[in-house]
This record gives sequence, C-alpha cells and structure tokens, in this order.
Amino acid sequence: MPIEIKELHIKAIVATEQAHSGPAAEIANITKLKKEISEDVLRKVLRQLKQKNER
Repeated sequence: MPIEIKELHIKAIVATEQAHSGPAAEIANITKLKKEISEDVLRKVLRQLKQKNER
C-alpha cells in the first residue's frame, strides 16, 4: 500500500500579539517546541517509509 503525501498543513497559534515583546526565554521555548515537533514528524514519516519498504 503506497504512501502519498500531497499536502501537509500545520497551523498553530502560540501567543497573542501582546506577548510578542516577551522575554527571550519564551522565544527559546517556542524554538525548542518547533524543533521537537519537526523531529517527531520526521520520525513518523521515516517509520512509515520503512514499513512501506519492508512489504
């Protein structure tokens, strides 16, 4: 069964406009969360591709 990814849309609202001038710690936390999400998605896609190749 082939896997075909046509489109991937990820939308998140992290903070309101008032919080844009927040401390650097919040910005670092957001960057860390983005990296974790990206790594998780990459792991899942690679796992699906591996399963596809095993069949």
